[in-house]
Amino acid sequence: MAQADPTTLFPLPWGVWLTVLLAVLPTVVLQRTVFGTRVFALGSNEATARLCGIHGSMIGALIMAVLRNGSNQIGWPTYVQEILIGIVIVVAVGLDKLRRWRSRL
Repeated sequence: MAQADPTTLFPLPWGVWLTVLLAVLPTVVLQRTVFGTRVFALGSNEATARLCGIHGSMIGALIMAVLRNGSNQIGWPTYVQEILIGIVIVVAVGLDKLRRWRSRL
């Protein structure tokens, strides 16, 4: 009889489940509690506060994880991975600045 791998739950590693929990739990707290409503109210604009919140951070973290994992699978050295991630961050910040500048026109 085959023995289960203790580092996975179903087909995914424990780290993936922890990441999902850390994404879902704050989302539920922010959307379903008075505390969450007040946190959103702290921003000058609810839509902006929502865009700058947990869902944007999670997408950024997911993109970085996919880049790092893909680079590892391809076999690129660590310094190449860091350069790639740095380029992605610089491009993302540049595009955000450009978008904000255009919205002011």
